[in-house]
Amino acid sequence: MRRPPPRPQRGLALLTALFLFAAGACSSRDARQSVPHESAPGSGTAGKGPAAATTAPQTSTTPAPSREAPMKLVVSDSQSALLRATHVLVVRFDKVTTGEWARSPAGGVTRSLEVELTLEEVVKGQVQDAPGQPITTTLTQHGTGTSRVAKMPGAWSMVEVTPGSRFVALSVSSAQAVSELVRDPACQRAFPAEDALADAHLAQQVEAGALDVTGASALAKKSAATVGFLFAEYLWARFAPVALADEKKFDPIAELVEDPGLGAAGRGTFIAQLTTALTSPEPPPQKQLDRYAVSLFRVLGTAAAQPFHDNIVGTYLPTVLDLASHGARKPDQVFEDYPGEKAKALAAVSAYRGAEDAAPLAAWLRR
Repeated sequence: MRRPPPRPQRGLALLTALFLFAAGACSSRDARQSVPHESAPGSGTAGKGPAAATTAPQTSTTPAPSREAPMKLVVSDSQSALLRATHVLVVRFDKVTTGEWARSPAGGVTRSLEVELTLEEVVKGQVQDAPGQPITTTLTQHGTGTSRVAKMPGAWSMVEVTPGSRFVALSVSSAQAVSELVRDPACQRAFPAEDALADAHLAQQVEAGALDVTGASALAKKSAATVGFLFAEYLWARFAPVALADEKKFDPIAELVEDPGLGAAGRGTFIAQLTTALTSPEPPPQKQLDRYAVSLFRVLGTAAAQPFHDNIVGTYLPTVLDLASHGARKPDQVFEDYPGEKAKALAAVSAYRGAEDAAPLAAWLRR
């Protein structure tokens, strides 16, 4: 019986950062914003007096004119944050008045942010506010009250909200007022626009064009370097049923995974998701598993993907090939549909100079 896929033995920094980011911890700078040093209620932030309102400099951003986006599909139990969201909004903060930290009855500290923001774009869903008009609302940030960095509740707790900052807000709500959609609890996640907007736009194009898995993967390959974790988890969640049912529908995703230009965050998300999705079922989808093994060997032979090589050699390939099992399939079976790939795989393993022991893989390939 195939064992559940183990976690990577070595901490792949990029992959670890990816999932911290997915949980909302976008940077240590952002975390420090929401986790102040111990101070008495009413004493201000980090020893400072009450914060004054600050205003963003004027920008030349041209807001999108639509209040309703063509992206509407909502899958409430999806593993994709973009599919779970009823609304995906791009907002720019123009004025921010930061309140003082105060003790919370639930523990830790909280503070309010009185903000004026501009709705720049509706990526998903429908709103009643016109893009470009100023909107005032109040956000809440939570902190530990100590110098300890920790994940805190609330979409805005782990990010730094300043005048001029732009965010992609993902909300789940029947409301249409932006002032409500960006607040807790409607707002589930908030990501700096530079980290999430490209992914949101890719997903929007897929939905607007009613693209199938081949079209969606081809679209992503055109901007592979900018594909991040949000789009990677969206693409797999959106097309996993057809990809697992038909190996030909899995192939476009495998080609994207092995694309030399794919961004690290996107590649890490794909590898983590596909390893679990393909090795967990009993029996596993063998054709897709073989194709995925070929992809992992190709990634191992890609210099640009070097940060993933240790985990591919030490964890992912041994799991996908089920090397610990006496019933592991032979190389000729795995590479039956891929002439010439066995030799390339052996060359990639032989050239590997990382921290993991590649001998078991090399021995399997020579069988």
